[in-house]
Amino acid sequence: EHDSQGYAMIDFDDIDGLDDLDTLEPSGDDLGVERILIALDTSSEHLDALEAAADLAALLEAELAGLFVEDPELMRLEGLAQSRKITFPYGASQAIDEGSMKRELQVLARRTHDMLAQASDQRQVPWSFQVTQGPVEREVQSAAEHADLVIVESKGRAIRANLRMESSTFRAAQTLESSVLFLKEGARPTRSIVVVYNDTPESQGALEMGLQLAGGPMSLLSIVFPTDDEDEYLAWREEIESRLTSEPLPIHYRRISPHSIDGLERTVDNIEGDILIQSAHNPLLTHNSARKLIETLDCPVFMLR
Repeated sequence: EHDSQGYAMIDFDDIDGLDDLDTLEPSGDDLGVERILIALDTSSEHLDALEAAADLAALLEAELAGLFVEDPELMRLEGLAQSRKITFPYGASQAIDEGSMKRELQVLARRTHDMLAQASDQRQVPWSFQVTQGPVEREVQSAAEHADLVIVESKGRAIRANLRMESSTFRAAQTLESSVLFLKEGARPTRSIVVVYNDTPESQGALEMGLQLAGGPMSLLSIVFPTDDEDEYLAWREEIESRLTSEPLPIHYRRISPHSIDGLERTVDNIEGDILIQSAHNPLLTHNSARKLIETLDCPVFMLR
């Protein structure tokens, strides 16, 4: 419904730290990220998420596409005698009048559109915005087919203290085939970046993404090796160090057990990681533990595919 475009690409030639990298100095094109989709619905808190998405799009020199999904189930509540709208934190309730839900969704979509426009224009990245109606999972999956990276919030909208509405886009994103960045609290500094590495092509991509994000002089990159084999750990570390110049970014290396995600969770917490980047096919993860990891950590989780 609302389409617009920015006009210029941001110049990163003067960012401190990027010249310190040798063969591991990818651009957004090198990483295959040309279009980033941020999926939002009524259960999302938008401003911080949009700021974070725009920051990443600027860094990767990618287009940012906003998707706002109107869930038709909300429309069906209109006019039902048993349907009530409750205002928090006061607890007051009132009937849902016919047409009121549609108007509220239109206002929310317009506000989201304006916030995306402002965040993108400030960073000079191209952007677009689309409003769709339908089941959230179906709409997100359809839009993700045209994106290289999908961003969603893993925490839904706050209703009151210690009570949140679960994000529908978070549930939908767990079934996607594309790379997904699960945000927690929206925009935050990315000075402490944690990468899980096990010498697979996917983990090498995760490392390249970590190096791309660790561009500033205050950045710290921590590389976590899930292995019990000391020789394997040393070989992986030597391989990474050999690919950096004589003045690399500050890098810390840690070895954890490859059998449980508990060690990974503790490591990220101990070094106060701002973002965790790993392959979605990391052997540490199972179908259930991936969701547990995302929900347990306080920082965003980047699942690279």
